[in-house]
Amino acid sequence: MSGGIQMPEGPSGAVVTPPSGSKTLFNDDTLHAFAVKKDDGTVSTLIGATGPTGPTGPTGAGGSGGATGATGPTGPTGPTGATGPGGGGGGVGATGATGPTGPTGPTGPTGATGPGVLVYSDHGNTGSTETIDASAADVHRLVLNAATVTITLTGWPASGTYKTIRVLAVQDGTGGRVFAWPAAVTNPPTLSTAGGATDTIDLETYDGGSTVYAALAGAPGATGATGPAGATGPTGPTGVTGATGATGATGSGSGASAIAYQTSGSDYTTTSASFADVDATNMSVTLTTGAHRCKVSMTIFCQISSNSQTGVLDIMIDGTSDTGAVGIYQIRANTNGYVSLTIEYITSVLSAASHTIKLRWKVSGGATFTINRSNWPTSFLVEELGL
Repeated sequence: MSGGIQMPEGPSGAVVTPPSGSKTLFNDDTLHAFAVKKDDGTVSTLIGATGPTGPTGPTGAGGSGGATGATGPTGPTGPTGATGPGGGGGGVGATGATGPTGPTGPTGPTGATGPGVLVYSDHGNTGSTETIDASAADVHRLVLNAATVTITLTGWPASGTYKTIRVLAVQDGTGGRVFAWPAAVTNPPTLSTAGGATDTIDLETYDGGSTVYAALAGAPGATGATGPAGATGPTGPTGVTGATGATGATGSGSGASAIAYQTSGSDYTTTSASFADVDATNMSVTLTTGAHRCKVSMTIFCQISSNSQTGVLDIMIDGTSDTGAVGIYQIRANTNGYVSLTIEYITSVLSAASHTIKLRWKVSGGATFTINRSNWPTSFLVEELGL
C-alpha cells in the first residue's frame, strides 16, 4: 500500500505493464496491480482480471473492546427445567437474630377455680335442730347442746359433681348428745359421749345429695389382708431331750418283708405258653402289710432254648397278676449261654392285710425257659415300702 491507494488483485500469474510515457507509482507483484501517475498529473490504476481468491491471511491483532452496551430488557421466563438430583444436605446455618416481640394475644378464658383455702363456719350451739349448707362452707363446727340434734343437709352441687364437707361435732359439758341424720346419710358414725369430746365427720356425695357417705375422719380402716409369710428364721439350738413317751399302738405293718432263697436243687424249666408258677412253694412269699406298695426283687440265671422266642416273668398277688398278664420282664432267646438278671418291681398299693406273692413265667413257640439253680443262687424278696 502507498499514498493510500489500494490495488486490487490481478489474475494469478498475470503480468501488467504500465503504458508508455507513464510513471509507476506502485507495483505489487503479489497483487499484480499498478498505480501510475500520468504527465498531466492524474493517477490511475491498471487492474488485470480478478484472479482466484488467495489463501486467507493471518488474523490481525484484535481491536480494543468497545464500550459495553446498555442491558436489554429481561426476556420472558423460560419453562421450569426438570428437578436435578438432590445435593447433599448442607450444614445447619447459624440461628438468626431474635425477631421483635409480637403483639399480646387476647386473654384466654378463666380456668376452673382451684381448691384454695377451706371455708370455715362456726355454728355454735345447735339446739334440737341444725341445718348444714354444703355450699356455704367446707368445715362446719357444731356444739351439741340438746339430747338429739336433727340435722338437715342442703347446698349440695348437681348430680355428677363430687363434693365433700367436714363436720366438727363437739359435745357440750353434759355430753351424750346424738345426731338424727337425714335418710340419705349412709353408715352414720357413733359419736363420742364424754362432755367436751369432739368427733370429726366427713360427708361426701357425687349424686346431688341423694346418697351421702359418712365416716369418722381418722377412724381405723378395715384390717388389711395378711401379708406374705416372712422368710424362715435360723434354726434354734436343740432343746434338751424329753422323756421317753409311751409305746404307741401297733402299726399297720409298714416295713414288713419276706424272702424266698434257693441255693441248690434241680433247675426250673417250663414250656408253657401261659403263665404258671415257677415254684408254688419255694418262689412264693406271704407277709402282712399296711395299705402300701411293696418292692419285689429277684436274681435269676436263665436261658431260652430256641432263637427268636421270648420268655416272660410276672408277679401274682393273691391269685391275680399285678400287671394284667402283661408281665414285668421279657427275655429274648439266648442259645449261646445263660443270662444273669436282677429285677426290681414296685407293686400297686395293697390293702392292709396278709398277702401271698408269687413269681410266675411263660415262654413262646414251644421253647424251653430254664432257670439254673444248681450253679447260681436264685432269690425272690418282697419288702413293704410304706408308700
